[in-house]
Amino acid sequence: MLLLTLVWGSSFILIKKSLYVFLPRHIVLLRIIIAGLVLSWYVPRASTQVKGKDWLYLGVFASLTLLLPSILMVTAQVFIDSFVNGILNSLTPLMTLLVGVVLYRQPIRNPQIAGLLIGLVGTAFFMGALADHRFAGVNLYASMTVMATLFHALGLNVLQRYLSHLHPGVVATLAHILLLPVAVVLFVIGGGLMQDFHDVEVWRALMYLLVLGVVGNALGLTLYGQLVLFKGPVFASTVTYLMPIVILMWGLADAETVTLPQVLATVVIMVGVWLTGNGRTSHRGNSANKQPESAN
Repeated sequence: MLLLTLVWGSSFILIKKSLYVFLPRHIVLLRIIIAGLVLSWYVPRASTQVKGKDWLYLGVFASLTLLLPSILMVTAQVFIDSFVNGILNSLTPLMTLLVGVVLYRQPIRNPQIAGLLIGLVGTAFFMGALADHRFAGVNLYASMTVMATLFHALGLNVLQRYLSHLHPGVVATLAHILLLPVAVVLFVIGGGLMQDFHDVEVWRALMYLLVLGVVGNALGLTLYGQLVLFKGPVFASTVTYLMPIVILMWGLADAETVTLPQVLATVVIMVGVWLTGNGRTSHRGNSANKQPESAN
C-alpha cells in the first residue's frame, strides 16, 4: 500500500510536467499504450483464464477505471493545480462505498455514514476555496475530477463483483490490451506523432509518461487489484490515506499555491475517508460482497 501511495501520489506532478509538451488526450492514450506493450507478454497465458461474459466485464472495467477517469482528470489538470487534482482524487473511497450502497445494496454502518457526510462537507469546503473557473459557485474543472472518482468507484465495484475469480495480473493485462488498439489508432490520427523529437523536453515528457505507464498503470493496477480482491474495494481505495502528504510535498516543491482553507478541507476529507474505511464490513463471507442476482 505504501508503494501505491508513493506511485499514485507522485503521478499528478508527472502529469503536470507532461502537459507542457503533450495534449491531455495524448497523455491518456500514451499511458495505455505503454502499459499495454509492457503487459503484452502475459496475454497468451492470461487469455486462457477468461471465459464468456468475463470479456464484457473486462471491457467495462477498463473503460471505467483506465479510460474515462484519466480523460477527466488529465483534462482538469490543465486548469487546476496537481495538488487540487490529487486531493479530489482522494474521494474515491467515498464514491466506492456510495456506489456499493446505491447499486448493490451493500450494508453500511454508522461510522461509514458519518464518513460519507464528513467527506462530502470537506469536498464542498475544498471546492469552495477554489476561486477560478466557477459556474454557479462550483469550479467546473474540479468537478471533472470528482466525476472521475465516481467512474473509478464504478470500476472497482465491477472488479470485485464480476471479476474476483480472475488473478489481478490477468485483469490488469487484459484491461490494457482491450484498449490498446483503440489507443494506438486515436493517438496516431489525433496528432500524437506530430512532435519535435529532436527537442529534449519531448523526451523528458516521454520519460515521465514511461514511469506513469509502467509503474502507475501496469504495476499499480495489478497491486491495486490484489487489494480489491483480498480486502474489498472500499479498503483498497483507502490507499488514498497517505496520498495527500505525497501530493502536498510535490505541490509545495513545484511552487503551487496551497492555502490554509485547502489544507483544512483536506483534513476534513481524510477524516471522512478514514471513517469510511475503518467502518467497513468484513470482505470475506459477507453477503454484500457476493454477486447480485441480476448478474446470474
